[in-house]
Amino acid sequence: MTSQPTAARPWPPGMAHPFAPDGRRNPFPAFRWLRAESPVHYDPFMRFWLLSRHADCAAALRDPAFSAALGQDQRQRDDQLPASMLSTDPPEHDRLRGPGMALLGPAAVRALAGDLEEEADRLLDGLEAGPGGEIDAHRDLGEPYARAVLARALGLPRAEWEAFGQLAGAVSVNLDPLGGPAAIQASRLARTELARLLGAAPAVRPAELTRAELLEMLSLVVIGGYEPLAVLIGNTLFCLLSRPRLAERVRLGDTALAATAVEEVTRLHGPIPFTARVTTAAAELPGGVIPPGARVLALLSSANRDELVFDRPDEPVIDRSPNPHLAYSSGPHFCLGAALVRQAAALLVPAFLRRFPGARLPPEDAGWAASLVPRRRVSYGLRLA
Repeated sequence: MTSQPTAARPWPPGMAHPFAPDGRRNPFPAFRWLRAESPVHYDPFMRFWLLSRHADCAAALRDPAFSAALGQDQRQRDDQLPASMLSTDPPEHDRLRGPGMALLGPAAVRALAGDLEEEADRLLDGLEAGPGGEIDAHRDLGEPYARAVLARALGLPRAEWEAFGQLAGAVSVNLDPLGGPAAIQASRLARTELARLLGAAPAVRPAELTRAELLEMLSLVVIGGYEPLAVLIGNTLFCLLSRPRLAERVRLGDTALAATAVEEVTRLHGPIPFTARVTTAAAELPGGVIPPGARVLALLSSANRDELVFDRPDEPVIDRSPNPHLAYSSGPHFCLGAALVRQAAALLVPAFLRRFPGARLPPEDAGWAASLVPRRRVSYGLRLA
């Protein structure tokens, strides 16, 4: 066994903690310090162990001693999510996850390719700039596209899409472990309505799930897919348009380059920056030993910029391959919707750049928001010409 890692190291003076408001806007200096000086770090203020290197995060995500079910219990919320893929460990997790693969596995997503391309074209055909020739890449592109993508995947009739989008936005507060009381209450009400709407969808009817389990699985698809996809669209466009040569390469490139470009922005600016676990036994990681009963945060956004794994880790290398980032997690809880999000974003982003080759960012950069989850920009306004 390796020696116990250094615990409770003092935070460097003047450096923003990655979970303080300033640190949320730019956590990367803190992440670099953690990776270099204290990669398996006990934070006495948060009472969590923070994993910042790729090797430690990847190992924890695959090790059954790190319980995702107990990790979900660490949310500072007064609501209890029903049993689902997110809040269970194997073997129960495997039973609940299996039917989801019929809905969102690679084969199912490949079959949706034509539908997603049609929705991307429909959205861009109807895109209208506001005053000053501006649009909001999140409101005008990301959200309506995420609504269309998920509605298609779930088999919802188009007449239900407007209501579905409103409910999807409301339930997305479940991504934030620190969501406020008003948002949580609105989310509860929306979840009830969403379950009623999804109950009529013909997407899947697996015999091995109860109706309640089925509806929870479908709701989780919405919570885990809607806002992350919408934010990823905006993050990708802002990353590329801030570097016009990269945007031009994607605009003129093939589908493979579009896919690797989206994957690279997902590495750099993934919407889900961390995931929680609790150890059920002492667990050895490459960087040290975590004691039993420990609350652990795998800092995915830090792992994705680990200098030991990624060359030029803070730069967008749009043809990076391989790209072993952890933005979709790893192990048993690898994101079920990853294939859908990847394909959908890789269709819309280059289509937008081809349709609007003069698109550019506003002169002033509003920067990143201090929100916790998802990681997003303060605003997504951009000019079409």
